[in-house]
Amino acid sequence: MTDIRAGSPGSYVVSGFFTPNYRPLAESFSANLSAYDIPHHLYSIESKDWHGATLVKPACVAWARRDYPDATIISMDVDCRVRGPIAAAAAITADVGITFSGRVRERRPLLYPSTRVTVWRSTDNAAKLLGQWDALCKTSKVRNDEILLMQAILDTHGIAIEKLFWIYCGFEASDAGKDAVIVHESAHAKVLPKQRLKKAFRAMRHRIFAQITGKAYQDWKYGPRP
Repeated sequence: MTDIRAGSPGSYVVSGFFTPNYRPLAESFSANLSAYDIPHHLYSIESKDWHGATLVKPACVAWARRDYPDATIISMDVDCRVRGPIAAAAAITADVGITFSGRVRERRPLLYPSTRVTVWRSTDNAAKLLGQWDALCKTSKVRNDEILLMQAILDTHGIAIEKLFWIYCGFEASDAGKDAVIVHESAHAKVLPKQRLKKAFRAMRHRIFAQITGKAYQDWKYGPRP
């Protein structure tokens, strides 16, 4: 299968990847980007399971850095959608642009980077972080690209990280709000209806727990948020 590319990369280019079964989604994403004259290169990879595919993300960014060495790379999942120009997302001053998710709390704080949308400048420090992330994705027993990116951040010295402005973070389309420029429409949930059912069942159990105990399940398990 062939890559999907369009536009004339200048100061930035969008990169992403897709397996054969996701090609229609990638083609739709390409059309969406082209509607706003956003240059992009979506790389075709061989079939993999979902977790295996997510571990290709740093390699995809590395391919884009190789193919467009002077451009800032905006890495995006192909189930993202844009609602307008995104050049401002590439205009970071740090080495890497990332958004973080999680909850800050006294007991068991949880914080991790989202890899739906990441921005990589053509700096040596960005290359160091990318190389560390890629190595972890290829060798670690952990099959979660976001946890491994967090580990890579902890292991890499001298990098400057900038938090992306929220309108470019790729929040879920149903929650992002009308001003969001990059949103996410989960293809994984669409192709795995059992996961959606499992999530809905878990939410129902948590509601029942709260009704019986008077406490939110997450607060009971992890402690209340400050």
